[in-house]
Amino acid sequence: MAKYELPDQMVKNLIIFLNRVELKGIQEAEALVHITQLLSTPLLEETIERIDN
Repeated sequence: MAKYELPDQMVKNLIIFLNRVELKGIQEAEALVHITQLLSTPLLEETIERIDN
């Protein structure tokens, strides 16, 4: 699994961008939901430590 660390401002910018994307189908809607869920639920520090070990 790849792990990324994004500054809060980058997450806000991504959400702003995603809000402007025109959805043309169910797959795009599903992708938008998955991405926004991921961006709105950061990992806790103890979870990151368990993944690293």
